[in-house]
Amino acid sequence: MNEHTFAKMADRIDVNEFAAYTPAATSKNLAAIESRVLAAIAAPSKKKLHMGLRRTALTAACVIIVLALSLTALASIGVFDMRTIYESIFTNKKSEMFVSYGNTVADQGIEITPIGVFVDDSNAYVQLSVKDLEGGRLADKVYLYTPSGFDAYYNDVRYGETTDEAIVTNILSLNQNDPTAPVSFEIEAIITGVREVMDEKLNAHVKDYLAITEPVTVPGVPQLSIISASFDNGILTVVSQSAQPEARLFGSGHLDLIDTNGTIIPENSGNMDGDTGLAEATYVLGEKALDDFSFIYSGKISGNVIRGKWKIEAVQPRRIESLEGVRGKIAGRDATMHISAVSLIISVTPGFDDWFSVGSLINKASEEGAVITLSDGTRVQAGRMNADGNSEWAVFEFSIPFTLPSDVASITFLGDVIDVE
Repeated sequence: MNEHTFAKMADRIDVNEFAAYTPAATSKNLAAIESRVLAAIAAPSKKKLHMGLRRTALTAACVIIVLALSLTALASIGVFDMRTIYESIFTNKKSEMFVSYGNTVADQGIEITPIGVFVDDSNAYVQLSVKDLEGGRLADKVYLYTPSGFDAYYNDVRYGETTDEAIVTNILSLNQNDPTAPVSFEIEAIITGVREVMDEKLNAHVKDYLAITEPVTVPGVPQLSIISASFDNGILTVVSQSAQPEARLFGSGHLDLIDTNGTIIPENSGNMDGDTGLAEATYVLGEKALDDFSFIYSGKISGNVIRGKWKIEAVQPRRIESLEGVRGKIAGRDATMHISAVSLIISVTPGFDDWFSVGSLINKASEEGAVITLSDGTRVQAGRMNADGNSEWAVFEFSIPFTLPSDVASITFLGDVIDVE
């Protein structure tokens, strides 16, 4: 093959076109490519290009053709699976989801990479890879704070091989008219080590706060400060505020009182300003002495707040569809399932003549839960369950870790398996 032949091929073949052929290309596709190469050789050339550039272009094209033909031939006889090769290059095995082409950003020793933004009819789910480059700071719950409006009521955290790497999924308020437009947002804080308590006694005696003139952080609850406390006609009034604005993401919890005998006095009334975090609560004590009372706290307690700037830019949302009308049999009854990214609803008909007599069934369902099996064999355990019904119908609703509905292969509930077609 002489230089003139090389020149004709370089003129006729756009090497960039080969990027359009995925590993799913068939032998027919490859035959078409080959025929184009041969046609290019035979076709006359009218352009004069630098010979070295033509040779480079041709060499690249020929290598791609030979490689594609070789891979397809090997795949056809079962040496390997082309889909497996594709997924090994373009998917993240830890998240089992497509990796977004978003940017990786780092600040304060924390590296964040956007995996994707997934949009359904109700919500936008932002999934991020969070890595602690210094180590030891991502244990327990991880919350991400952004002015864009993450909804902390859904916060799915899945750790990798260590607790220094996690996949965090939050619901994000997009605040944009076009749900298909690229999404950008900025994370201003990462809150870790969050734990939830109920009626936890604090080393905080009520009478010590009556004379304060400036905010005092509540011992044991670093995100909460008491602004003022007053006692008049047997009524104690306490004004508190979230000392860490980021902690408002998951709420400031609330304070109650406990006396030396262990009797709890709940707040009689209260109100809170969601913008400022200021809360006012009153407690009716009557003639009881303030010396006998300490504060107790119920709610989430933040561990470590890492403040910084992590700007995520131009992540293209991916549309996801819920699975509707999946049918089968559960407990001998007709069952219909609805599967969204974060919930599983199982409806059965008929219901139960005496709903309260099936407590054992409810207990079993609550203990065993529901198991979602994905197409790759991964099993996802459903979370909290709510149940309701009457003689005509019964509904079991579960929260689930973030799951792409299109990946669901089957549902197991009360010993019955329903395949998703």
